Amino acid sequence: MSDRKPMISFPGLLVAALLFSACSSVEATLVPLSPPVKLTPSVLPHPTKQVDPTSVPVSPSPTSSSSAAPVEALTDMGLFQYVDSVADLVSDPYGPAQLFAPEDGSLWILPLIRYEEQTAARWEPDDGQLILPISEEIQMSVDEAGRAWVIRKGGTEIEKWERGHWTVQGIDRGWTANSEYIDIWWAPRGWQVQMDAQGRIWLPTQRDVRVFDGGRWRIHTIEELGFAQPEWEELGAYHTIANLESSGQTWVGECHYGPLGPMGGNGVRWFDGNTWGGKESPVGEKCVSILTVDRSGDVWIGVADAIWRYQPVEDEWTSYPLPEAAQFGLNFNHPLELSVDRDGDVWVIVQLCGGANCDAESYLYRLHEGKGSVVAEPSDWWEPHKELFSGADGSNWLLWEGVFYQIEAGAMLPVASFNPRGMTLDPFGRVWVLVGEKEAAELWVLDVTQEQ
Repeated sequence: MSDRKPMISFPGLLVAALLFSACSSVEATLVPLSPPVKLTPSVLPHPTKQVDPTSVPVSPSPTSSSSAAPVEALTDMGLFQYVDSVADLVSDPYGPAQLFAPEDGSLWILPLIRYEEQTAARWEPDDGQLILPISEEIQMSVDEAGRAWVIRKGGTEIEKWERGHWTVQGIDRGWTANSEYIDIWWAPRGWQVQMDAQGRIWLPTQRDVRVFDGGRWRIHTIEELGFAQPEWEELGAYHTIANLESSGQTWVGECHYGPLGPMGGNGVRWFDGNTWGGKESPVGEKCVSILTVDRSGDVWIGVADAIWRYQPVEDEWTSYPLPEAAQFGLNFNHPLELSVDRDGDVWVIVQLCGGANCDAESYLYRLHEGKGSVVAEPSDWWEPHKELFSGADGSNWLLWEGVFYQIEAGAMLPVASFNPRGMTLDPFGRVWVLVGEKEAAELWVLDVTQEQ
């Protein structure tokens, strides 16, 4: 570990911005959003209610009377604070990584692209380390409580790491072999388990969705969910899980991925504790690439042609069509990341899919009072990295074109400039990033939590 000074925390981001601007040649000020791309009403229709067609139409998004001042990119880590060198914990010297920040204060670093002779690592502030061998034949995820779950190829057992101890669960705990390899090479995200409000672990595979209640595993097959098999053997079924604390329901979205990108799917389903519903939902049998729940408990779903919102209190569905003009000449839209800010605006990173794949370009889309606009026009997806985050405290963050922003009150605050190998938010609202290659691999943190 490094002997550099440990991280410090700020009482708030706006105060930190003032401190940063006083010692930097770059002025960190709130910058208005660029004017949206003008689209004709025929291309950008008003959203339509699927359950309540008599609802009042949404009001249009605001327009800007003048062009916004350009954001000058920062050239360093800005408001982030150095934490530690992790060169001895990162086995892949260059590749992207998955970061997990559970409630116990640790940070897990897993390689996103798997091959032989790699390791997964657990970092703690007091220099505690755990390094595990990992390869293309091992899938690993970490839950919110800090437990690691490992499945080896063949899936005959599942291994759990908890507080320094390993246990193996097999048929005696209700686990059955799963010959379908869990990893899907072309999926946009790594494999991940989810913990619900009751502490149960939900684990997706290609052939089923599994839940562990602390004693036994229960297995829900895709046939039980009402999901059809992919049309071709080359396609893999990727399942996204979201839990609704208000109702106790668990939602599952499905997308079929192949070498050319998303190739259909079966929409969404939800489990009420007894039965699965959702087969007749207005989302339809489509690739669900986004499934998330906002702070108010509403469910947001991204499919190729629209963003859907389900409001459990009203039992109402609303569709916000993605404009064809925003495809910029390519075949279809592929929503990838979605975040809802404190003001209720919805931000979406959308990939553009052509004839060969979906790795070409992406754009930033915003829904304000139900009206959509393109905020940032297409740019290359892979370089530099792009990502949206929503914190439990309502904070929203955007990484775009190498600049990291806070989204607040209809404006973007530039915080730093970097091209990270991995990013995550912890339960306390802190943003963690892994930057640097080989011996320069380092952890940095942005701490905007309020002092008590």
